[in-house]
Amino acid sequence: MKGKFFKCECGSEGLYIEYDGYGSTEIALFHHNPQDRSWRNRIRLAYACLKGKPYTDMVLLNDQTLADLVDQLVEIQNREV
Repeated sequence: MKGKFFKCECGSEGLYIEYDGYGSTEIALFHHNPQDRSWRNRIRLAYACLKGKPYTDMVLLNDQTLADLVDQLVEIQNREV
């Protein structure tokens, strides 16, 4: 995955942003970091999908994380397709 994960203040949830190269941007709210490829995290993600709840409903970002998110979105906006 080539996106970026912005971790929530609570510690587990987060916002995942990925630019796909075809001119669209994916923004998803995940319970766990999809970029963490450890076996433990893979099992947690798979179990969340089986339960039907791989996504979260709220993400709390501090000022620094919010600034990083804005920088990421500006970088995506300024890319040449």
